Amino acid sequence: MSAIAKNDFELFTTLMSRSPNVNEADQGGRTALMYTCLHNRPPMAVTLMVKGANPHLRDMDGRTALSYSCNRRDTIILSLLLDTNADVNSQNKSGKTALMFSCLVGNSETVRTLLFRGANIDIIENNGKTVLDFALGFSETDIVRLLEAHQQNLD
Repeated sequence: MSAIAKNDFELFTTLMSRSPNVNEADQGGRTALMYTCLHNRPPMAVTLMVKGANPHLRDMDGRTALSYSCNRRDTIILSLLLDTNADVNSQNKSGKTALMFSCLVGNSETVRTLLFRGANIDIIENNGKTVLDFALGFSETDIVRLLEAHQQNLD
């Protein structure tokens, strides 16, 4: 995982050749694919996916690689995961979706991508909050407009 954090592709490929289990997780349940999403390392994510990394695995909090990919402005890994059938509406243990995580970090580009790929804006997390609540709570006016426009198109 340190090779991913350091963005050392040579060390990453060396370690990958030594470890046959691309889905091995750390103590928190995070896989190498989740770390590539967290640190925005598209070439490493592609390598892991080619070697069979499972985008549906969950960490101890119930998060998938898709929710980690929403922490970054770059949508390359997000699109890769969605292209490999990652569940766009997957919820973690507290009920948050990737769309909610995108709103939490104010990432309008990932919000736009997730909406285009079928994210459900009506999902309610365990504390009763919706995606719109998260966007409003963080004063993300661009995201609020995106969500409202998307809702109007659905109606």
